Amino acid sequence: MLSKKVALESEGHTLVPFPMPDGYDVMKMFFDLLLADGGVGFRKLFRNEPMSDSMQDFHRLVYLSRQQREIAAYTERFPLYPNHTKRMHSMTRGGLDIQTPRDLQKLENKRMKLKDALLNQMRVLDIDLIMGPTFPLPAMNINDAGKLLRKGN
Repeated sequence: MLSKKVALESEGHTLVPFPMPDGYDVMKMFFDLLLADGGVGFRKLFRNEPMSDSMQDFHRLVYLSRQQREIAAYTERFPLYPNHTKRMHSMTRGGLDIQTPRDLQKLENKRMKLKDALLNQMRVLDIDLIMGPTFPLPAMNINDAGKLLRKGN
């Protein structure tokens, strides 16, 4: 990343800091929207697709019932499950707070507000490119990403 920064600056580009929103809040919103339907859409979309190692936990998660996910999310908070991280907890809880269409609309409004704020900030700062690690994990081998979701790997 730093070599790209130097290369861009040497070509006359101006690089400016661009504060991003809290990654955990964005991740929670992402999983809440993705699992608002209990994972039905995800299961249909990836029904016959092979899953990388990094997606195995999530893939199993979307097949749990709402009640099973609520129990898993509750028990994850205790020392009995020391290998679960805040990211894993966000995945497990994904969509559980959405009880009504109004809850879903509030979340969608929050997503739109965040998107609009980021685009407006880009306009104000005259930014046409954001260069940085990708959400939710920086670029890496696809099978290594899942290791970041569990402590001790």
